[in-house]
Formats: sequence, structure tokens, C-alpha cells
Amino acid sequence: MAIVNPTYQKYEVSLGLKGRGISSSSGSWRITGPDEGSFNEPGEPELVRIERSSADADMSRIQIPPLSASVFELNLQ
Repeated sequence: MAIVNPTYQKYEVSLGLKGRGISSSSGSWRITGPDEGSFNEPGEPELVRIERSSADADMSRIQIPPLSASVFELNLQ
């Protein structure tokens, strides 16, 4: 599943899993930077990063930060 948040607001998304669990092998990748004009320039510190996160015990509600693109691998049990 992928979610893009092009706004300056943080959102919370409910997955509505209805009693299904998420395997510990699930996780996410998030691309984000300090503002919408951020980019990585060779030889300079990275401003835009890809962050990998492991699945939380409860992923029924997901936090989506401002100005981000997130990809989720959800292995249902």
C-alpha cells in the first residue's frame, strides 16, 4: 500500500483490519525531507532520505507525516 501526503499537515490513517493481525515481517519505507523544495546534492549532506521502519505491534492506525511518500508492506496473519 502507498500513501502520499503533499500537505503540511500530519494525518492518521485507520486501516480497518477487522481482527486481522500484521506479521512482524511487515514494515514501511518513507521518503521525506524538510520542505517541498528539498533535494540531495552530490557532496552535500542528504536532505531527502528513505527511512525503513519495522512493523509496530499495532499498525491499525498509521501516522503519515507532512510532505512524505510512504510504502507499506503489510503481511496479514
